Amino acid sequence: MQKTHIMLQGFGAFPINFKALIERSRALNDPIEWSIICSTGHYVKMYQDLLGKDAVLYLHSDMKNHLNAPDLFNNLTDYAGNIYRNIESEKRFTKHKKSMRQLKSAAAMYLSMKKFIVNRKPTHILFGQIEGMDGMTLISLGKELGIPSLVLSHTRHLGEIFFSPDEVESLPANKTVTDAHRAKAQVFLKNFRAGKTSASALPPEIINSVDEKYNTYTHPPFFKRCIGTVKRLIAEPEMREPDVFRSSILINFPFIANILWGTRIFFNKRVYDIETLEQLPKRYAYYPLQYSPESSINTPAPYFVDQTRAIDAIRFALPSDMMLVVKEHPVCLGLRKLGFLNRLQKKAGVVLARYDMSSKEISENAAITFSVTGTAALESFLMGKPSLTLGGAFFAQALGGPTGVDTLPQRIRYSLANHPTEDHIIESIARIYAASAPFIVGSVFDEGSVFSKYSLNKTNINTFYDALKDNL
Repeated sequence: MQKTHIMLQGFGAFPINFKALIERSRALNDPIEWSIICSTGHYVKMYQDLLGKDAVLYLHSDMKNHLNAPDLFNNLTDYAGNIYRNIESEKRFTKHKKSMRQLKSAAAMYLSMKKFIVNRKPTHILFGQIEGMDGMTLISLGKELGIPSLVLSHTRHLGEIFFSPDEVESLPANKTVTDAHRAKAQVFLKNFRAGKTSASALPPEIINSVDEKYNTYTHPPFFKRCIGTVKRLIAEPEMREPDVFRSSILINFPFIANILWGTRIFFNKRVYDIETLEQLPKRYAYYPLQYSPESSINTPAPYFVDQTRAIDAIRFALPSDMMLVVKEHPVCLGLRKLGFLNRLQKKAGVVLARYDMSSKEISENAAITFSVTGTAALESFLMGKPSLTLGGAFFAQALGGPTGVDTLPQRIRYSLANHPTEDHIIESIARIYAASAPFIVGSVFDEGSVFSKYSLNKTNINTFYDALKDNL
């Protein structure tokens, strides 16, 4: 029997969650080997002490050794997927470099990862979150080398997590839907329609658990973080980018961020065409702007990171008697660059709703709701209303699959004439429950997130580990 070897994608703060997972595995004496690809140097030392140096790849430090590899681009012959699409999924690293340097960096990253994977021979790759070129490169390598991927995917209002085999939140194909799942789906749908759920829902099993946490990591003081940043800048050439410096400054000096975001909020909140439900067009489609750039768009649909592309595709496909109502997300008022909303006002057929209008009420009165991958399309579906996504998401299949730009007119006509039935909605929810488990994963440092409070609870980690073994 082949030994299980799980390679971890050490993106963001997920290595902290994974460390608790490894501790659980070792406490049970399970014969699982672990290795990790740390994108940056934040947790390299921690994992070298935990797993040994040979089991850790410090990606952004090692990849510079491959930048001048002979015939660098010839190594991409077997690349699974599209390297340009994967580069475009990146939010910060390489984004301000010239195009050939971006490609060179992506090829070096690919070679660094491939050498490590071939040497370690993992049987599975576990992803915390695919949010950029490193995650997309790794999942492409998994496809190329025949290594199954397990991508943690949160089910939003349903409150659970499943292990997707790909970057577009596809549900596992081998899960059996039972009457228990259907009964659970009916209870959920009743609660959703009564307004008792939210997109950041947590499983009751985790909320009601009162237990101790895994103490896997202590956040270093500010001066140590500054020293660590300098060390990483020396080791990681790809970090030497304007947006990386900007983000670091805004995180460590929040008063500067407050000034910048406050200025944007002051101007952006004043850009709208309608401010009451009574002012909505007689017949309209609805597109709420998504947070961007962000993994929910960057990963499954990088083409639509510029959301004007989505808006143009939709309005060009709509019937001529239907307008497109667009609304900014309140959280994005301070993040969206000035002028973006003003440009939308100049697009024929587009009407901007005030940012604080009820998205739920706008969607309920819309003929159809669109999103790239956002929760608004799921919410519309759960209410029995037509909705479509332009990118992949775990609920996209329930809507007929992601919609290509060239098929939008036909899909719109079909959706307007064929609302989702109650049986179809229940069965779709049940299938999601059949694939998922009641645990959550989140950054322990994100104090504003409900996920941070419970992610290291022992009940949560134990459920996470059991679900992982079930999916191996």
